[in-house]
Amino acid sequence: MKILIAGCGFVGSAVARRFAQTGHAVWGLRRREGVFEIEDHISGVSDVMRWLVERPQPLADQRFFFETYLYPGAAPFCAAVQSAAAAAFYRPVAAFALAFFELEKAALDMVDSEPRVG
Repeated sequence: MKILIAGCGFVGSAVARRFAQTGHAVWGLRRREGVFEIEDHISGVSDVMRWLVERPQPLADQRFFFETYLYPGAAPFCAAVQSAAAAAFYRPVAAFALAFFELEKAALDMVDSEPRVG
């Protein structure tokens, strides 16, 4: 089982060690020292995805994270922002973000459908 522990400071590190000792794959992320701003959920989850791509982690792990944690919440979130009357500034931002997430979904789907050679 893959487990994500976000914001894993002192308590999260101990929990992560316990899961790792029992054979689970653990991703643990926490903010840098001296950073006190609280991330909103969508930016935090998107940042985890960025981390998986930049490292680079295996495509299967990237797909798992995207399909399990990012896309199921991001698409409805962007749709809700686009329909919020008071979100004039954020409506185009949400439209752009949704287009990006849809592109990522399509790219991951294309990788699955590519014929294997060899």
